[in-house]
Amino acid sequence: MAIEANTPVPVPNGWALAKHLKKGDYVFSSKGLPIQIESVQEYRPLSGYEVLLNDGVSVLCDNHARFPVSDINRRWVENQYQGKRKKRSVQKFASPEELLDIGLTTDRGDRIFSINNTAPIQFVWEDHPVPPFIVGMWMTKRNRRGRFMLKPENSESIKKKIRSHGWNYVEESNNLIEIRPSISHSFITKYPTVPRILPPEYCFGSIEQRIELLQGFLSLRPNAYNKKLKEFEVFSTDLRFLITIQGICESLGMKTQVFSRENSITHKLRFKTNILLTKEQEIKINLKNAGRRMITKIDTAPITSCIHIKTTEPFVVGQGFLPIWH
Repeated sequence: MAIEANTPVPVPNGWALAKHLKKGDYVFSSKGLPIQIESVQEYRPLSGYEVLLNDGVSVLCDNHARFPVSDINRRWVENQYQGKRKKRSVQKFASPEELLDIGLTTDRGDRIFSINNTAPIQFVWEDHPVPPFIVGMWMTKRNRRGRFMLKPENSESIKKKIRSHGWNYVEESNNLIEIRPSISHSFITKYPTVPRILPPEYCFGSIEQRIELLQGFLSLRPNAYNKKLKEFEVFSTDLRFLITIQGICESLGMKTQVFSRENSITHKLRFKTNILLTKEQEIKINLKNAGRRMITKIDTAPITSCIHIKTTEPFVVGQGFLPIWH
Protein backbone atom coordinates (compact mmCIF):
# COMPACT_ATOMS: atom_id res chain seq x y z
CA MET A 1 0.00 0.00 0.00
CA ALA A 2 1.39 3.39 -0.95
CA ILE A 3 -0.05 6.64 0.38
CA GLU A 4 1.18 10.22 0.27
CA ALA A 5 3.83 10.80 2.94
CA ASN A 6 1.82 13.41 4.90
CA THR A 7 -1.33 11.29 5.17
CA PRO A 8 -2.49 11.08 8.81
CA VAL A 9 -2.84 7.52 10.07
CA PRO A 10 -4.67 6.56 13.31
CA VAL A 11 -2.38 4.81 15.81
CA PRO A 12 -3.07 3.60 19.38
CA ASN A 13 -2.04 6.91 20.98
CA GLY A 14 -3.70 9.21 18.44
CA TRP A 15 -2.39 10.13 14.99
CA ALA A 16 0.89 9.85 13.10
CA LEU A 17 1.90 10.97 9.62
CA ALA A 18 2.65 8.09 7.27
CA LYS A 19 6.26 9.28 6.85
CA HIS A 20 6.85 8.94 10.62
CA LEU A 21 5.73 5.30 10.84
CA LYS A 22 8.27 2.51 11.03
CA LYS A 23 8.46 -1.27 11.14
CA GLY A 24 6.93 -2.65 14.34
CA ASP A 25 4.54 0.28 14.89
CA TYR A 26 0.86 -0.44 15.33
CA VAL A 27 -1.95 0.84 13.12
CA PHE A 28 -5.60 -0.26 12.97
CA SER A 29 -7.16 -2.88 10.73
CA SER A 30 -10.49 -2.37 8.98
CA LYS A 31 -11.92 -4.51 11.82
CA GLY A 32 -10.88 -1.78 14.27
CA LEU A 33 -8.11 -3.88 15.85
CA PRO A 34 -4.43 -2.90 16.23
CA ILE A 35 -2.09 -4.65 13.77
CA GLN A 36 1.67 -4.39 13.41
CA ILE A 37 3.52 -2.91 10.45
CA GLU A 38 5.82 -5.44 8.74
CA SER A 39 7.81 -3.00 6.61
CA VAL A 40 7.95 0.65 5.54
CA GLN A 41 9.52 2.04 2.37
CA GLU A 42 9.64 5.64 1.13
CA TYR A 43 9.94 6.39 -2.57
CA ARG A 44 9.02 8.92 -5.26
CA PRO A 45 6.04 7.73 -7.37
CA LEU A 46 5.78 8.15 -11.12
CA SER A 47 2.17 9.28 -10.82
CA GLY A 48 -0.38 9.91 -8.11
CA TYR A 49 -4.15 9.82 -7.60
CA GLU A 50 -6.72 11.44 -5.35
CA VAL A 51 -9.61 9.09 -4.59
CA LEU A 52 -12.77 10.92 -3.46
CA LEU A 53 -15.87 9.46 -1.79
CA ASN A 54 -19.41 10.80 -1.50
CA ASP A 55 -19.05 11.88 2.15
CA GLY A 56 -16.16 14.23 1.35
CA VAL A 57 -13.41 11.82 2.42
CA SER A 58 -10.39 11.62 0.11
CA VAL A 59 -6.96 10.02 0.10
CA LEU A 60 -3.80 10.67 -1.92
CA CYS A 61 -2.02 7.53 -3.14
CA ASP A 62 -0.26 5.96 -6.11
CA ASN A 63 -1.32 2.93 -8.13
CA HIS A 64 0.15 0.48 -5.59
CA ALA A 65 -2.77 1.26 -3.26
CA ARG A 66 -5.67 -1.16 -3.47
CA PHE A 67 -9.13 -0.53 -2.05
CA PRO A 68 -11.56 -3.19 -0.73
CA VAL A 69 -14.46 -2.41 -3.07
CA SER A 70 -17.96 -3.72 -3.66
CA ASP A 71 -19.70 -3.29 -6.99
CA ILE A 72 -23.44 -3.09 -7.69
CA ASN A 73 -23.84 -6.89 -7.91
CA ARG A 74 -22.07 -7.50 -4.60
CA ARG A 75 -24.20 -4.87 -2.86
CA TRP A 76 -27.34 -6.50 -4.26
CA VAL A 77 -26.28 -9.84 -2.78
CA GLU A 78 -25.51 -8.20 0.58
CA ASN A 79 -28.95 -6.58 0.64
CA GLN A 80 -30.60 -9.92 -0.11
CA TYR A 81 -28.85 -11.65 2.78
CA GLN A 82 -29.24 -8.77 5.26
CA GLY A 83 -27.12 -10.70 7.75
CA LYS A 84 -29.51 -13.67 7.90
CA ARG A 85 -27.07 -16.11 6.28
CA LYS A 86 -23.33 -16.21 5.78
CA LYS A 87 -22.23 -14.85 2.43
CA ARG A 88 -19.71 -16.89 0.46
CA SER A 89 -17.99 -14.16 -1.54
CA VAL A 90 -14.36 -13.08 -1.66
CA GLN A 91 -13.50 -9.45 -1.00
CA LYS A 92 -12.21 -7.77 -4.17
CA PHE A 93 -9.41 -5.20 -4.16
CA ALA A 94 -8.76 -2.68 -6.92
CA SER A 95 -6.16 0.00 -7.64
CA PRO A 96 -7.07 3.50 -8.88
CA GLU A 97 -6.12 2.59 -12.46
CA GLU A 98 -8.21 -0.59 -12.37
CA LEU A 99 -11.22 1.36 -11.13
CA LEU A 100 -10.78 3.99 -13.84
CA ASP A 101 -10.47 1.30 -16.54
CA ILE A 102 -13.82 -0.21 -15.50
CA GLY A 103 -15.46 3.18 -14.98
CA LEU A 104 -16.98 4.69 -11.85
CA THR A 105 -20.58 5.03 -13.10
CA THR A 106 -23.05 3.04 -15.15
CA ASP A 107 -24.70 4.29 -18.34
CA ARG A 108 -27.56 5.53 -16.15
CA GLY A 109 -25.17 7.49 -13.95
CA ASP A 110 -25.30 5.13 -10.95
CA ARG A 111 -22.09 4.87 -8.95
CA ILE A 112 -20.56 1.43 -9.28
CA PHE A 113 -18.02 1.07 -6.47
CA SER A 114 -18.40 1.43 -2.72
CA ILE A 115 -16.12 0.88 0.27
CA ASN A 116 -17.49 -0.44 3.55
CA ASN A 117 -16.93 1.64 6.67
CA THR A 118 -14.37 0.44 9.14
CA ALA A 119 -15.52 -1.22 12.34
CA PRO A 120 -15.28 0.97 15.48
CA ILE A 121 -11.60 1.71 16.20
CA GLN A 122 -10.50 0.18 19.49
CA PHE A 123 -8.42 2.99 20.98
CA VAL A 124 -7.25 2.41 24.54
CA TRP A 125 -9.25 3.56 27.56
CA GLU A 126 -8.35 7.11 28.70
CA ASP A 127 -8.28 8.35 32.30
CA HIS A 128 -10.33 11.50 31.72
CA PRO A 129 -10.70 14.09 34.53
CA VAL A 130 -14.39 14.58 33.66
CA PRO A 131 -16.66 11.71 32.47
CA PRO A 132 -17.18 11.81 28.67
CA PHE A 133 -20.98 12.07 28.98
CA ILE A 134 -20.68 15.22 31.10
CA VAL A 135 -18.04 16.67 28.77
CA GLY A 136 -20.45 16.01 25.87
CA MET A 137 -23.01 18.17 27.69
CA TRP A 138 -20.38 20.79 28.58
CA MET A 139 -19.24 21.25 24.97
CA THR A 140 -22.84 21.56 23.72
CA LYS A 141 -24.84 24.01 25.83
CA ARG A 142 -24.07 25.78 29.06
CA ASN A 143 -24.64 29.31 30.33
CA ARG A 144 -21.94 31.70 31.55
CA ARG A 145 -22.17 30.35 35.09
CA GLY A 146 -21.73 26.77 33.93
CA ARG A 147 -25.36 25.78 34.48
CA PHE A 148 -27.28 23.44 32.16
CA MET A 149 -30.88 23.97 31.08
CA LEU A 150 -32.54 20.56 30.62
CA LYS A 151 -35.60 19.85 28.51
CA PRO A 152 -38.43 18.31 30.56
CA GLU A 153 -38.60 15.25 28.27
CA ASN A 154 -34.89 14.45 28.80
CA SER A 155 -34.40 15.75 32.32
CA GLU A 156 -34.73 12.52 34.32
CA SER A 157 -32.63 10.38 31.95
CA ILE A 158 -29.79 12.96 31.98
CA LYS A 159 -29.84 13.20 35.79
CA LYS A 160 -29.74 9.41 36.05
CA LYS A 161 -26.76 9.27 33.68
CA ILE A 162 -24.88 11.92 35.68
CA ARG A 163 -25.42 9.95 38.90
CA SER A 164 -24.31 6.71 37.23
CA HIS A 165 -20.82 8.22 36.83
CA GLY A 166 -20.58 9.01 40.54
CA TRP A 167 -21.22 12.72 40.00
CA ASN A 168 -24.15 14.77 41.26
CA TYR A 169 -25.94 18.03 40.62
CA VAL A 170 -27.66 20.91 42.35
CA GLU A 171 -31.08 21.59 40.87
CA GLU A 172 -32.41 25.10 40.54
CA SER A 173 -35.79 26.17 39.18
CA ASN A 174 -37.07 25.19 35.73
CA ASN A 175 -34.75 22.19 35.27
CA LEU A 176 -31.62 24.35 35.57
CA ILE A 177 -28.82 22.28 37.12
CA GLU A 178 -25.23 22.76 38.20
CA ILE A 179 -23.08 19.65 38.05
CA ARG A 180 -20.98 18.69 41.07
CA PRO A 181 -18.07 18.44 41.54
CA SER A 182 -17.17 21.52 39.54
CA ILE A 183 -16.32 20.69 35.92
CA SER A 184 -13.79 23.56 35.77
CA HIS A 185 -12.01 22.43 38.95
CA SER A 186 -11.92 18.85 37.69
CA PHE A 187 -10.38 19.93 34.38
CA ILE A 188 -7.46 21.72 36.05
CA THR A 189 -6.46 18.53 37.86
CA LYS A 190 -5.05 17.48 34.46
CA TYR A 191 -4.81 20.60 32.30
CA PRO A 192 -2.98 23.89 33.11
CA THR A 193 -6.15 25.89 32.42
CA VAL A 194 -9.82 25.12 31.82
CA PRO A 195 -10.13 24.11 28.13
CA ARG A 196 -12.25 26.25 25.85
CA ILE A 197 -12.68 23.50 23.29
CA LEU A 198 -12.85 19.71 23.52
CA PRO A 199 -9.46 18.36 24.71
CA PRO A 200 -7.96 16.06 22.01
CA GLU A 201 -7.86 13.07 24.39
CA TYR A 202 -11.66 12.92 24.36
CA CYS A 203 -11.59 12.21 20.60
CA PHE A 204 -9.95 8.89 21.44
CA GLY A 205 -10.54 6.71 24.51
CA SER A 206 -12.38 3.38 24.43
CA ILE A 207 -15.38 2.72 22.20
CA GLU A 208 -17.66 3.08 25.23
CA GLN A 209 -16.09 6.41 26.19
CA ARG A 210 -16.58 7.87 22.71
CA ILE A 211 -20.18 6.65 22.58
CA GLU A 212 -20.87 8.27 25.96
CA LEU A 213 -19.35 11.52 24.71
CA LEU A 214 -21.77 11.54 21.77
CA GLN A 215 -24.67 10.62 24.06
CA GLY A 216 -23.90 13.60 26.29
CA PHE A 217 -23.44 15.84 23.26
CA LEU A 218 -26.86 14.84 21.86
CA SER A 219 -28.69 14.81 25.22
CA LEU A 220 -29.11 18.60 25.08
CA ARG A 221 -30.08 18.50 21.39
CA PRO A 222 -33.43 16.62 21.52
CA ASN A 223 -34.33 17.63 17.96
CA ALA A 224 -31.13 16.35 16.38
CA TYR A 225 -32.64 13.01 15.32
CA ASN A 226 -34.68 12.99 12.11
CA LYS A 227 -37.13 10.07 12.46
CA LYS A 228 -38.20 10.23 8.83
CA LEU A 229 -34.65 9.94 7.46
CA LYS A 230 -33.43 7.87 10.45
CA GLU A 231 -30.34 10.03 10.78
CA PHE A 232 -28.88 12.74 12.99
CA GLU A 233 -28.53 16.36 11.89
CA VAL A 234 -26.43 18.74 13.99
CA PHE A 235 -26.12 22.45 13.19
CA SER A 236 -23.41 24.83 14.38
CA THR A 237 -21.75 28.09 13.42
CA ASP A 238 -18.40 26.53 14.41
CA LEU A 239 -17.19 24.41 11.48
CA ARG A 240 -14.10 23.15 13.33
CA PHE A 241 -16.33 21.90 16.13
CA LEU A 242 -18.51 19.94 13.69
CA ILE A 243 -15.44 18.42 12.03
CA THR A 244 -14.21 17.30 15.46
CA ILE A 245 -17.53 15.56 16.13
CA GLN A 246 -17.42 14.10 12.63
CA GLY A 247 -14.04 12.49 13.39
CA ILE A 248 -15.40 10.89 16.57
CA CYS A 249 -18.39 9.52 14.65
CA GLU A 250 -16.21 8.10 11.88
CA SER A 251 -13.90 6.45 14.42
CA LEU A 252 -17.02 4.54 15.51
CA GLY A 253 -17.73 3.32 11.97
CA MET A 254 -20.46 5.83 11.14
CA LYS A 255 -21.17 7.33 7.75
CA THR A 256 -21.01 11.12 8.05
CA GLN A 257 -21.06 14.26 5.95
CA VAL A 258 -20.43 17.93 6.76
CA PHE A 259 -22.23 20.58 4.70
CA SER A 260 -20.48 23.95 4.66
CA ARG A 261 -21.51 27.03 2.68
CA GLU A 262 -19.32 30.06 2.27
CA ASN A 263 -22.31 32.46 2.36
CA SER A 264 -23.87 30.86 5.45
CA ILE A 265 -22.82 31.15 9.08
CA THR A 266 -24.46 27.81 9.92
CA HIS A 267 -22.97 24.43 9.00
CA LYS A 268 -24.49 20.96 9.26
CA LEU A 269 -23.19 17.54 10.26
CA ARG A 270 -25.26 14.55 9.17
CA PHE A 271 -24.68 10.94 10.23
CA LYS A 272 -26.37 7.55 10.47
CA THR A 273 -25.73 4.81 13.00
CA ASN A 274 -27.19 1.75 14.66
CA ILE A 275 -25.39 2.65 17.90
CA LEU A 276 -28.00 3.82 20.41
CA LEU A 277 -27.29 7.49 21.14
CA THR A 278 -30.70 8.91 22.11
CA LYS A 279 -33.99 7.50 23.33
CA GLU A 280 -35.76 8.98 20.28
CA GLN A 281 -33.58 6.95 17.92
CA GLU A 282 -35.00 4.03 15.94
CA ILE A 283 -32.61 1.09 15.58
CA LYS A 284 -32.78 -0.92 12.34
CA ILE A 285 -30.73 -4.05 11.61
CA ASN A 286 -30.25 -3.00 7.99
CA LEU A 287 -29.89 0.79 8.00
CA LYS A 288 -29.82 1.66 4.30
CA ASN A 289 -26.45 2.88 2.98
CA ALA A 290 -25.18 3.58 6.51
CA GLY A 291 -22.29 1.13 6.33
CA ARG A 292 -20.65 2.14 3.08
CA ARG A 293 -19.40 5.08 1.05
CA MET A 294 -19.44 5.47 -2.73
CA ILE A 295 -16.37 6.30 -4.82
CA THR A 296 -17.38 9.40 -6.76
CA LYS A 297 -14.19 10.53 -8.49
CA ILE A 298 -10.54 9.64 -9.08
CA ASP A 299 -8.23 12.43 -10.24
CA THR A 300 -4.55 12.43 -11.09
CA ALA A 301 -2.63 14.39 -8.48
CA PRO A 302 1.01 15.46 -8.04
CA ILE A 303 2.68 13.51 -5.22
CA THR A 304 6.34 14.12 -4.36
CA SER A 305 6.78 11.28 -1.87
CA CYS A 306 4.92 8.06 -1.06
CA ILE A 307 5.15 5.62 1.83
CA HIS A 308 4.66 1.92 1.11
CA ILE A 309 3.39 0.22 4.28
CA LYS A 310 3.05 -3.55 4.45
CA THR A 311 0.64 -5.24 6.86
CA THR A 312 -1.07 -8.64 7.03
CA GLU A 313 -4.53 -7.19 6.29
CA PRO A 314 -6.17 -3.91 5.22
CA PHE A 315 -5.71 -0.99 7.63
CA VAL A 316 -7.28 2.45 7.86
CA VAL A 317 -5.81 5.80 6.86
CA GLY A 318 -6.85 9.44 6.89
CA GLN A 319 -9.34 11.28 9.04
CA GLY A 320 -12.14 9.32 7.35
CA PHE A 321 -10.65 6.02 8.57
CA LEU A 322 -10.61 4.66 5.01
CA PRO A 323 -9.54 0.99 4.64
CA ILE A 324 -6.71 0.39 2.18
CA TRP A 325 -4.14 -2.32 1.39
CA HIS A 326 -1.16 -3.15 -0.82
